[in-house]
Amino acid sequence: MAWNVEVVIIDPSVETVDDAVPDIFVPSHEVDLFEEASSVMISPGMAVKNFAGKTWVIDVACRLTVNPPYVQQYLKRVSRGRSVHLCRVSERPRFIVVRDCVREVLRDDKSLKSGEARGWAFLSRVSGVKCPKALLKEARGWQILTP
Repeated sequence: MAWNVEVVIIDPSVETVDDAVPDIFVPSHEVDLFEEASSVMISPGMAVKNFAGKTWVIDVACRLTVNPPYVQQYLKRVSRGRSVHLCRVSERPRFIVVRDCVREVLRDDKSLKSGEARGWAFLSRVSGVKCPKALLKEARGWQILTP
């Protein structure tokens, strides 16, 4: 499977779904499996789940790393007192970390040949969860939000 998805990990997790996504999104419905939450079928929505002590946000439209104006406000808001790890999992991955409102763009070390593998390795490292394997097997009950 070819991945082209953005995953945000908010650590520690947020209390409500509304706290995890940009203000323009509202709850719509729920899906059970990670495969559904990471499918283009939820576009233009986002998926959110608290899992392994962190909040996970999936954006299948890959809007967060291209940095539209609402993303700056979102990252500033959600990173207060938290670490936010944003990764575009694709052949051309992007890595952004925001800690307490301070943004760092990380370089891709290219230690793995596949950009997708580098993206999942980054998410595994910052979450302590084997990605995407644990998400596929264990993460159930994703909230879908739409603009």
